[in-house]
Amino acid sequence: MSGDAERVERAPLDQVVLAARLQAVAWRWPEVQVVNATRSTNADVSSIAGKGAAHGTVITTDYQAAGRGRLGRRWEAPPASSLMFSVLLRPYGPIPAAGWVPLVIGVAVSEALTRVCKIPVVVKWPNDLLVNGAKLGGILVERAGTGIYVAGVGINVNLEADELPTEAATSLLLAGSELLNREDLLTAVLVHLEAWWDRWEVAGYDIERSGLREAYLKACATVGQRVQVSLPDGQVLIGTALGVGLDGALLVRPDLDLPNAPPREIRAADVVHVRPA
Repeated sequence: MSGDAERVERAPLDQVVLAARLQAVAWRWPEVQVVNATRSTNADVSSIAGKGAAHGTVITTDYQAAGRGRLGRRWEAPPASSLMFSVLLRPYGPIPAAGWVPLVIGVAVSEALTRVCKIPVVVKWPNDLLVNGAKLGGILVERAGTGIYVAGVGINVNLEADELPTEAATSLLLAGSELLNREDLLTAVLVHLEAWWDRWEVAGYDIERSGLREAYLKACATVGQRVQVSLPDGQVLIGTALGVGLDGALLVRPDLDLPNAPPREIRAADVVHVRPA
């Protein structure tokens, strides 16, 4: 691209249009709040959570000045180029395995985008969204009190190649998505999120009875891959991701372990898919 005039047109999110889209699909959670700019939608939702905001409250924005990814990484994109929102989740009771909260978000988002964009969006454990191996977006889940969660989602929508944060990233535009309208994209994602959360809740947050574990294994590009795992203590493991445990941990068998040794349970780490030589 030689100049901004050649870039895809970027319109700000329209609260009225978004409300109409959600009404058309019988959205049952609170009205979605659209803000032009903010430091962090996760911080905004966490703030109102302490003031009694209802389950399912969503804040979305065109621009985040201090957006955060996992492990404290900075997340920033040009205004109106991405889909960025946070949702407040108040379970009716304790979730037996909180490690599944980001995973159920991943299932919902990947299924929604795959369906409406007509491109294969998958998840990389625990919180990345990928298209053809390139990072499309991410998920950040934080606690906002005892048993209360804030789930933030960021998706690159219409970024051009020279605007991507790294060479390993992509956008819906570059991946050939059939849909780039952000009100329609957000509606699809929220509908899938509501459906998956309700399904999990009705099953008593049981990952088997709700079908969540099966759906996650289907959507997860990490399981079956050779991975490099960088642990918080500085240790690095290279091995094969065998599955996901009952608590949401990634099950990895390092190359140096014995073949019959139980897999390592990875709950907090930086995971990279290792491409074959």
